[in-house]
Amino acid sequence: QTVLKPYSQRILAATCRYEEAMQPFAKIIPFLPFIYTPSEAALLWSTEKPLMRDRLKNFDPKLVPKYQYLEFDDVANIEKITDGFSFPVIVKPSGLSKALLVNKCETMGELKKCLEKTFDIITRVYDREQYPGKPSVLVEEMMHGDMYSTDAYVTHDGEILCLPLVKVITAHSVGLPGFYGYQRVVPSGLSKQDTELAFKSSRSAIRALALCSTTAHVELFKTAEGWKRIEVAARIGGHRAVLD
Repeated sequence: QTVLKPYSQRILAATCRYEEAMQPFAKIIPFLPFIYTPSEAALLWSTEKPLMRDRLKNFDPKLVPKYQYLEFDDVANIEKITDGFSFPVIVKPSGLSKALLVNKCETMGELKKCLEKTFDIITRVYDREQYPGKPSVLVEEMMHGDMYSTDAYVTHDGEILCLPLVKVITAHSVGLPGFYGYQRVVPSGLSKQDTELAFKSSRSAIRALALCSTTAHVELFKTAEGWKRIEVAARIGGHRAVLD
């Protein structure tokens, strides 16, 4: 409050671009009461994947695959914790971005080795990326389908305007290691009906996280069972500025 006081009458907007800065950004929101921003809770829900999955599942179970949150002490009981999961599964950190530490596991043996390696280095990666969350992971059933993304503008009163979809070719889908976006394709090639269903699903996810007064980046999979959410972030997506 003391730091912001000299500028309080001059601040017109407050924005945040990067995942690792979202939680520190949330701390200043109570001191900017007359500026439209997302809520502190909404920013936390959109940066910590387990909380995000919980919110999406509560809103609509069809939005997310089966998942389980894990901390280091849970690894010894991984078989019991993931009982009923179908392989392959994806291991991803609860926080971070850029597909860091995201791995595919085909068997329980691979999952155990992956978790041991991940927890051996995850604290150092969080420190390197200056991410403030607790080092932990999410294990979830792998979704099969084509990946797309959209950015949306969410007004302070909840109107959601989606930008055209971008088809995302992941490194994994072309036989390379990792799940980062290898190539992006516009236009998406989807029908008008599929596009509208993707936008409907994206708006549902944004509402589930109670995001408002922000941009939102939504990553989705078009699966045989319909559209599934990978993540929703309170920021714009990478590379969109150079896509026509």
